[in-house]
Parts: sequence; structure tokens; C-alpha cells
Amino acid sequence: MEVVFRSSQSAEVNALFQRAYNLDRNVVYVPIRHHSPACSFHIQKIVKCYKPDVILIEGPIDCNPLIPHIVSADSKAPICIYCSYDDKTNVLERGESGKYRAYYPFLDYSPELVALREGAAQNIPVSFIDLPYKDYLFLAKNEEENEENEDRYFQHSQYVRMLSEKTGCRSFHEFWEKYFELQGFHMTSEEFVRQLFHYCYYTRADYTQRMLTEDGCEAREIHMAKEIEKARKVYDKVLVITGGFHVKGLLELEGKKKKLSKSPLSKSNAKNYLMPYSFLESDQMRGYKSGMPAPAFYQHIWENRDESVAEQFMIRIARQLKVEGISMADEIEAARMIRELALLRGKMQSGLYELTDAVHSTFVKGEIFSANKPLTLLQKSLQGVKRGELSKEADLPPLVHDFRASVRSFRLPVRSTVPQETILDIYKKEKHLRLSQFFHCLAFLGVPFCERLRGPNLARKQNINLMRETWKYRFSAQVESSLIDLSVYGGTVREAAQEMLRAKLNKAKERAGEVALLLLEAYLSGLFTDFSMYTQFIDEVLQKDGDFASMADCAYYLSQIEKANQQADYARNKALSLFSVLDRGKSAIIAEKLIDLYTMKHTDQQFIDALELYLQKEKRESQVEGVVFGLLTSLGKREIDEVMQVAEGYFYGSGDMQKQAPIFLSGLFAGAKDIFLYNESLLSGMSHVLEELDEEVFLQVLPHLRLLFSQFTPVEVDTIARHISKLYGDTEEAIKEDPISEEMLLYVMQLDRKAKGILMRRGLEDGE
Repeated sequence: MEVVFRSSQSAEVNALFQRAYNLDRNVVYVPIRHHSPACSFHIQKIVKCYKPDVILIEGPIDCNPLIPHIVSADSKAPICIYCSYDDKTNVLERGESGKYRAYYPFLDYSPELVALREGAAQNIPVSFIDLPYKDYLFLAKNEEENEENEDRYFQHSQYVRMLSEKTGCRSFHEFWEKYFELQGFHMTSEEFVRQLFHYCYYTRADYTQRMLTEDGCEAREIHMAKEIEKARKVYDKVLVITGGFHVKGLLELEGKKKKLSKSPLSKSNAKNYLMPYSFLESDQMRGYKSGMPAPAFYQHIWENRDESVAEQFMIRIARQLKVEGISMADEIEAARMIRELALLRGKMQSGLYELTDAVHSTFVKGEIFSANKPLTLLQKSLQGVKRGELSKEADLPPLVHDFRASVRSFRLPVRSTVPQETILDIYKKEKHLRLSQFFHCLAFLGVPFCERLRGPNLARKQNINLMRETWKYRFSAQVESSLIDLSVYGGTVREAAQEMLRAKLNKAKERAGEVALLLLEAYLSGLFTDFSMYTQFIDEVLQKDGDFASMADCAYYLSQIEKANQQADYARNKALSLFSVLDRGKSAIIAEKLIDLYTMKHTDQQFIDALELYLQKEKRESQVEGVVFGLLTSLGKREIDEVMQVAEGYFYGSGDMQKQAPIFLSGLFAGAKDIFLYNESLLSGMSHVLEELDEEVFLQVLPHLRLLFSQFTPVEVDTIARHISKLYGDTEEAIKEDPISEEMLLYVMQLDRKAKGILMRRGLEDGE
């Protein structure tokens, strides 16, 4: 490894390292990578060896009041510091919702948490020294979520890519595991810190001062340097624990005057809380960019420090795959491969990448794809399911307290983790309506507490005639974590939903359909009773949007809101005008929106004129043409014979026309299903057309026809069967008779099961 880091700057780097890590100095710097078990291992050793008077840790300084709750015996990792800022006066001028959030997770093997716990155990004062989140927001010109910023210094530089290639590693993570995680437990603390310091020094070389200024790194280091300077004047021994990237910057700031622009952001709008976190959220593979992959795997390393951890994980997976045909021989081969791959790659012990390669090679039979059961199980095992807990003394935001008060007022068994169901008579009982609105509010906010199982769904246009709603609800740790995350939006469930509505409306202000859907959801949530407060806003949106489908959606959703009829009518009229000049679009969507406009108002001359105008176009989409003819027939503006002539034109036309025939019929049925069901002349005409087709054409359109008729309900199929039986002088039972006997069906199913069993024993996934 020393050869990898060797360069013309080695002397300079070594001199700087001696300034950073010298246990005889007043200040000792320990570089870390967040969530690294090896770094945490050496933090423990260094604290015991150096015996500092104070420990300074990278983390928002205004979160120091949370430290007693972080180290409490009742708090179980993973937990997370949640920082938020509500830019109510738009000081930042970033054109966003004004709601900013950042997360600082702690796992058992996070160096910061280990340092906090060591300090608490040995009665050593500990303190965060980084910028408060609100100040970071103001000073960083290229603001991103803070937890997404930090680890990219480690991973995304030319130096990192060069190292990975030179050491034969496929990625940064494999390089890091090989030279730090697996090797780190066998090194002295000085050796480990030296190696990490060298790595971070050269990684930083790829970043210009301008880059460090724009992303807020420079400001953060100035703030931390000031806090270090204060501490060294008070304490004899100061231990500084920060991300390795920052150590060089902190050393260069020693003894220099440091100035920071004062942030004008209001302190009262900044909030910090602790929240439970999970392995799922901590996993880098799930989107947390500063995380380590496979948190459960590294948790096992941290707890056991066992060189056979990869083999243990493999055995755990193999045991669960016994029913899938994984044998003892497969286990033995996988264990052998794990050990030999580590030896071949020059690793001190096998790790994550030897485990995954061995499972791919020995447990996967046939083609590798992401849904393969061994791979899915491997991913779940590596990720883990652990979720943290907070001490009961930890402060919670007002939003959580309001949620608890609300569920008590509705007498819901909120602390029960068993799923509960309740039926709400929303049109007859006021309390049921209020509970429904509360559930809708939580669903709108995305809180995983409740789910509607049945009832009228106006947004999806389903079951709109039902009078009752059935909801399932269950309390879980994720509920309050979600509420803490949403606390930036308001102190009550209603306030948070209203503020989120405002933010979403502002974001969607040029898409009328999306705006109307948001207003419908808000209406169902009880967020407003008087639509007039949104009249001006929706009028402006209607003027800007020129998309037919969006305008049709807007018309439909607004028609479901009380006192929004005027805007709904305007949107409908504009949608019809847009349809009249429409020259392209997805046929299925256009057909669906036309039917929505029809259901809003049947007898409307503008609607009829728009349909007639479409039929005058030279180029028409088959499905849309079918819907138009169906709707005009329903309105009494077309005769059955005329519709049959058009259908015959499709069936008896060119090859391309014949292929479009079922698509035309699907539109026709969608626009006039009732007429098709109850008009014998139309059914007779369609039967005649099908009878006259030659076998080749019939076989081409048959799959499409089967799909077409699948949209009918069983009752409607019975109705069609009765009409067809009359046409051919047969009984309804004969028409519907199953050509395959029950005995034959059972026999074939038995054969299928046997064949599947044989294939599975041969190692084919799911018998395929």
C-alpha cells in the first residue's frame, strides 16, 4: 500500500501527518470515513491511549443539546440527527419550497457515535464543532443534502479512480474494504491513521479552492478551526475527529485569522431533533451516498471482528435456500471460493466482494438476473432490517405531539402494532368524516400509518358510488420518524398538510391536471371548505396549460370538488377546444379523457361538435376514432349501420387496417359498451364480419379480440352469451360450455406440478 501512495510529495505529506497525529501534541487530529468499523476500532484505541481532556467531533454545533440522548442507554442505533430550516422569508432565494432538511445518521460502528459513547463512558467532555445547518445553507453556493455531500470527497476524484485501477479493484468500495476495513483491524493506530491521512491528502488535491468554497467546505473548516482554537486554550489534550478530507484544511488554518460571513437566517426557524433510523435508510445501495454498502454485514464485523464473517453470511443464506435446491456441496464450494478469492486478490481475509462473487457463482443456477432468489436474499441479508430506538426523554417536534393527541381523540389503539381496520360512514356521521379527513391528511403527507382498502376513489374514478370507506391502520416506528421528517412543514398534521399543499401547488403551477388533483386530495383531507380561496390560482393555471390530457384531468377533478363547477366547466370547454386541434398523442390516454369529459356532461353541443370535427380529419387514430363513434352513437348522433360500415372497413381493408380493427373496437366498446351489450343488430353485424374473415386474418386479430373482451365483467359476458345464443339458435349453456372437462383440467394441473418439480430439482428458478 505504501507504494501506491508514494510520490514526490511524500516528505511534505509525512511532515503534515506528524503535525496531525502526534500523541505528544496539544491537539491530535484523527481522520475518519463516516460509518467505517475500522475507523471506529481505532477511535476506541486512540481515546484510551491519548486520554484526551475533550473530544471534538464533526457535527452541527447547535446539536450539542442532543448528545445526552444520543449516548443514552435507552437509545439504540441506528438513529439520526434531523436538521431542518424553514426559509419563510425566502432569504436563500433558491426558488424552492423553502423547506430544507439534512440527516446525520449514527450506526453502532459510526466513528462519531463511538467517540460520543467513549466520552460518556470515561467522563470526557464531547462536543460537535461543525457549522449549524442553517449557516451551512447560507454559506454554501452549491447546496445539496449535507449527508450526500460528504462522502463524495472520498469516492469521486481522479486519484480514487487511479488507485482502484492500480490495485486491481473494481470500485472505490472494494478498494476501501481491502486496504482499510479488512486490513485496518490488524494495523496499529498510527499505521492506520497514517495510511488514511495519505489517502485523504491526495484525494483533496483534485479539488480547487473555488470548489471548496462553493460547496461550503471552506466555511465549515473555518468554523471547526475556530472551535478547535477555543478548546486548545482551555484543555491540555484535544482530540479532533473529522472526516479525513478536512484534516489538511484544518491544519492549514492553524494560527491564521479566520472570518466567516454572518448568516442572516433566523435561528427560530431552525430545528434539530433525533429520529429513529434504519439499516435500509443507511445503506448506500439504497441512495444514502455517505453510507457504506451492506450495513448488516459491517455490523456483524463490528460486533464479532471474525475473519470468517463472509462464510457465516453465506451459510445463513444457504440454509434459507434449501427448498430452492441449494445443497451442502454448493455450500462447501461457496466457502472454498470465498477463501480462495481472498487469497487470489491479496486480501488479509475475505470480505463483502468475495461473498457476493461466490454466491453469484455457486448459488445461481442458469442466467443471472436481479430478481433471482439467491441474489435477492443476499441483498436483504447484507442490508438487514434493524431499526433504531430513541430514549423517552428525547425531545420530539410539535407535529408528533399533535399526531398523538389526534389519535387519542379518535380513540384509535395507536400503540398497537397489530393492523386494525375501521369502516367509516363518511356521508352520515360527522366524526367518521373527520377521521377520514385525518387519514387522508396523513396519506397526503406520505406518513405510513394508514391505507384505504375500500371506498369511493374520486382521484382514480373507482367505486365512486360507494358510501363508506374502509381503512387499515397500524402504528410503527416509521410513523413517528416520518412525522419528525415532516416537522419542517408545520406543528400540526393539518398545518403540515396545508404547507405541503402550498409547496406542491407552486411546483405544479403550469400543469392544470396535477394542480386539480392536488386540490381534490386537499378537499378530501378537509384542508379547505371554501374553494374560492383557490379561484384566482386555478384561473391562472388554466390560462397557461395547453395540454389536452392535463386539461381534461383538471376538468374531471374539479367537477368532484364542491363549488368548483365554474372552473370545471371552463377546463372542460378548453379541453374540447384543444381536442379539436389535436394532431398527436397517446391514443389510449386521449380515449380515456374523452370518456371522462362525456361523463361530466352528456348533452352538450360543444362536445358533439368536437367529436364531429375529429371525424373530418384525414388522419385518425383507430382507438380514438372508435371512442368517438361510440360516444356519438350513445348520444344518438350515429346509427348502428354507419358504425358497422366503419368496422367493416377495418376488417376488410389492407393488412395494416385489419390489425387495427381490434383497437378500433376497443375504443368503440369503451365509448358505447351498453349499446353493444343490448343492441342485437350491432352484435349481429360484428358476428357477420368475423364470420366472413379468412382464417389467416382471423388468427392475426384473435389475440387482440381476446384482450378486448377481457374488459367485460362476468355479468356482461353472460349478457353477450345470451345474445349470441339467439343469433345461432343455440342455448346459452351450450355457448358457455367449457370445452375442457374438470377431470382433464385436474390431470393437466397435476402434470404441470410434477414437471415444475423436476425442473426445480435441476436448479431452474421457479421451474422455468
